[in-house]
Amino acid sequence: MAWLIGFGVLVGVVFLAGAAKGGLQGGGAAVLFLIFGLIALFGILAVFD
Repeated sequence: MAWLIGFGVLVGVVFLAGAAKGGLQGGGAAVLFLIFGLIALFGILAVFD
């Protein structure tokens, strides 16, 4: 279950970094794509956990 907490923290950090860097104009789309990628990774990890 520790990886779930780490995943949540990682998503939060990535989102905050993207929002601080470019807001929802510049880096918003890239951040959203990255978050969706992490969600897909989360799904894969959930299968193997």
